[in-house]
Amino acid sequence: MKTDIIRSVFSGESIDYETFEKRLGEEGFGIEEINAEERSALEKELEYTRNEWKIELSLARNRAKNIKAARAMLDESELFDEKGLSDERLSEQTQRLREENPWLFEEDAPKAKSVSTFLPQSRAVLRDPSQMSDDEYYKNIMKGENK
Repeated sequence: MKTDIIRSVFSGESIDYETFEKRLGEEGFGIEEINAEERSALEKELEYTRNEWKIELSLARNRAKNIKAARAMLDESELFDEKGLSDERLSEQTQRLREENPWLFEEDAPKAKSVSTFLPQSRAVLRDPSQMSDDEYYKNIMKGENK
């Protein structure tokens, strides 16, 4: 079975590259060189993907409510310069979009969560349940039910 061959090749023994390549080639595995045309196509695809993620990350950092809608409103012709995607231009475009369409973005500061501790106001200490240990959380719940 081919997986057994792979296990034996990668079993931790120290072998040189030629032996490694020979063992892979014996069982139909092999390292193939890609030609310049394929390499160019793969590099273009990688660059496209990298640019898309940069744009989406910028919108997410600016707290866009709907990234796809915000993405559609960006003018791509202004994002790129002779070197490719310009981080400075992307930042400017995102800021301009935020100013022109504030409804498309969330407020800058997230609102604080209010958490009931089931204690009277004089003894209330607001704590986020996600920051409590299980024991602390259940003790707070039990205190609130017993009073």
